[in-house]
Amino acid sequence: MLMLSPFIITLLIVEGVVIFFGTIAFFFSFIIAKKYDENISTSYQYELSKQGYLVSTIISFILMVKIPLFLFFVWTMDSISSLVPGAMCAVGIVDATPEGIYMLVLKIFNLFLLSGWLLVNHEDGKTINSKFLKTKFKLFIPIYILLLAEFILEFSHFSGIRVDTAVLCCSDIFAASSIDKVAFWHTNGFILGLFYAFFILNFIWAYFKVDILLGMFSLSFMLISIYAIIRFFSPYIYELPTHKCPFCMLQADYGYVGYLIYALIFIGTIPGFFVFIMELLDVKIPNYWYRVSMVANSALVAVLSYYPMSYYIKHGVWL
Repeated sequence: MLMLSPFIITLLIVEGVVIFFGTIAFFFSFIIAKKYDENISTSYQYELSKQGYLVSTIISFILMVKIPLFLFFVWTMDSISSLVPGAMCAVGIVDATPEGIYMLVLKIFNLFLLSGWLLVNHEDGKTINSKFLKTKFKLFIPIYILLLAEFILEFSHFSGIRVDTAVLCCSDIFAASSIDKVAFWHTNGFILGLFYAFFILNFIWAYFKVDILLGMFSLSFMLISIYAIIRFFSPYIYELPTHKCPFCMLQADYGYVGYLIYALIFIGTIPGFFVFIMELLDVKIPNYWYRVSMVANSALVAVLSYYPMSYYIKHGVWL
């Protein structure tokens, strides 16, 4: 039974600890969001404020655990693929149950939400009267519900994987179909045009500090980058035209370059998300967030562009 894998047991135990502390934080967040009033000076309000500091520490701890835990989750998915017939990498494990893709998307979404919450908490700590105290705990309430949903999906997913039934491998899931020949959005020209155009626009909005557009284009560039990796760049990483997989590049055979690529995508997207939040909070935006966006996205484009250029220089043809 796959659930008996030590990797999965470890993953679920740590996730359970996160939910345990999240439940404590949720309970106090609900009370603070409902009863705290910054305009009233009483011992009870002061006590709520002190509880808020403790809860903030707990939520910060949750984020500090979730980031390395996500990397362990990806590594676990890749490691257990050898135990499931047909799976060649984490893609086969994700696709093994209907809950898999929702679990993965929710995990990534929750990382962004927790990172955004940590930013609001940081800005609140810079104010004299805890201006955003109620706001940040109101925000955590739906975040906790999503974390709980993620844990339920994760448990359901791993418990639903059968080791006696074959699953689709990444080559089948991301196989090129006949629609590629007629749909313009699958053509290399369209994919590359979109990828580089959004990179340039994102760079411009960061350079000129156009906050709203930077927030919008950061998210768009993240989605387009993942699309471009699957449809165009991954075959050059594997040097195989039919191999279009966003997960195999996480393996040792390819120097674990996938971890670098996805780390750059996350680091390049976070500044736009943070800038958008700070714009809503009406607080001063530090210049370094713009620089982080430009540097991380430029590094991502450089890394991805290296593979097709290197292949062409070595072989004299494109895939």
